[in-house]
Amino acid sequence: MDEASIRRVQPNDAMAEQAVVGAMIKDNEMIPVASEIVTSDDFYSPKYGKIYEVILEMNDAGSSVDILTLRDKLKEKNVPEEYASLETLRDLLMS
Repeated sequence: MDEASIRRVQPNDAMAEQAVVGAMIKDNEMIPVASEIVTSDDFYSPKYGKIYEVILEMNDAGSSVDILTLRDKLKEKNVPEEYASLETLRDLLMS
């Protein structure tokens, strides 16, 4: 692999990442479906990757995932406020 290939930014689509995470919040039955296809490493945005990880963790623990329970769990994990804000999670839900 040459240096130019290493520096190249991977293709990414923020709207697609938002849609995956938003679908999981909106319909918890989508969580196992998404987890069979996507890993947290597949997310270009660290924010969406972290939210995805926490959703999977909550689901594995048998917890229901909605924007309030997710916000509380994100805050419990001391993630940056921009990840855990109600505005961010609401926007994901609307995507």
